[in-house]
Amino acid sequence: MDFFEAVEKWEKVIDAYYISGGFYNKSYLQKFPRETDEKFRDRKSIATLEVGIAKDVNRYIGYLFKKLPTRETGGSEIALEIMLDADRRGNSIDVFMQNFAVNAKLRGVGLVLVDMPIDIPSNYKNQIEQRALPFFQFIPPEKIIEYELNEKGGFKRIKWEEEYEPVGGIYTSPQTIWKEFDEMGWRIYQPETDKPIKEGTHGLGECPVLIFSEDGGFPTIGEFTEIGELAVKHFNLTSQLDDILRQQTFPLLTINTDVISGVEIAISTNNALKYGKGFERPGFIAPPPAPAEILQNRIQRIEDKIKDITYNIETNRSQESGIALELKFQGLNSSLSKFANKLEDFEIRMWEMAFKYIKLVSPVKVNYEKDFSISDPLKEIEVLKEVDLLTDSPTYKKQKTLQILKNTLSSVTQESWAEIEREVTESIKVEKE
Repeated sequence: MDFFEAVEKWEKVIDAYYISGGFYNKSYLQKFPRETDEKFRDRKSIATLEVGIAKDVNRYIGYLFKKLPTRETGGSEIALEIMLDADRRGNSIDVFMQNFAVNAKLRGVGLVLVDMPIDIPSNYKNQIEQRALPFFQFIPPEKIIEYELNEKGGFKRIKWEEEYEPVGGIYTSPQTIWKEFDEMGWRIYQPETDKPIKEGTHGLGECPVLIFSEDGGFPTIGEFTEIGELAVKHFNLTSQLDDILRQQTFPLLTINTDVISGVEIAISTNNALKYGKGFERPGFIAPPPAPAEILQNRIQRIEDKIKDITYNIETNRSQESGIALELKFQGLNSSLSKFANKLEDFEIRMWEMAFKYIKLVSPVKVNYEKDFSISDPLKEIEVLKEVDLLTDSPTYKKQKTLQILKNTLSSVTQESWAEIEREVTESIKVEKE
């Protein structure tokens, strides 16, 4: 995929999630062919994005991190300190990876700079005390200015734009800078200049900006990226529908009579119209519903498509067959498993790069939950009842009951889950006796 084409798609889906950019300043709103500037301004003033992108995406990520990843440090104090403050902003590795997962799932790609403070103490003890340790920084891929890939598909060199918040000095607002990393060092530039204002070496022998990609390529888009384009369509169609409804709110009152001249019509104080001999009962000519209905149908189709893309299985269950719902659950579980595998591999690479800075082999072992069995609990309870009538299998009943309970719990500690397992086992034993 062309990089600039990918950037346009990344920006739209991120704007849709945060209701920013063109949805905030209304630049995504398209002007009608014969619409005056004044009417367009009026329409822009009330236009809003009414489809819930963030809610659907957050639900998906919530499934992914319902059970937090486990990490073993091998007794490394350095690894433990990094886990507690992964980005030098006070965010733990769990918080960092959840935020990263949202951004990577929306775009289909995600970039992380594994960086190191410039001033490093001479021993590990002082490094830990002064928090002079490797840290992680997310880089929005649409901020890339230049890049070059190596033969393995990673970055050989990359330059990007970012907002820098200086500590102290005369500046109080963020300043725009350009950063560049390659296989040997780093440079910081003022925008549109070629001479670095700061530079140094990292000695890693590879570029420490890592690429996460859903399909393995770069640039590319992902499973959810299409919802950005759909949100733009939804934004314009709902604005058009609002415009129609605003202009055609009141139907026109009509009276059928052969006598046109001299007829006076007045609505009485009790909101009724008098009519007598020579007049038929008053009626109304309402605006044709077809244009509004067409728009409403198109809007509904877009909303349904977004829900399908994001595996929203919380709506319209009664309108779908059991087989259709089962396929949706299978699709969701498969997508989550694949994405969790990708995240696990990527985090392992992050830790390997972090320890390479301090010339050590990473002792960190990472394990993401990859066995997802999300299902409709009411349907699963019915299945359990039906199977229980066919055969008396305590083992099946125990496993099925635990599966249902696990899927209905938003979060549970290992100790609590062990207690639940014990209670279920005991209750089934009692039933058998």
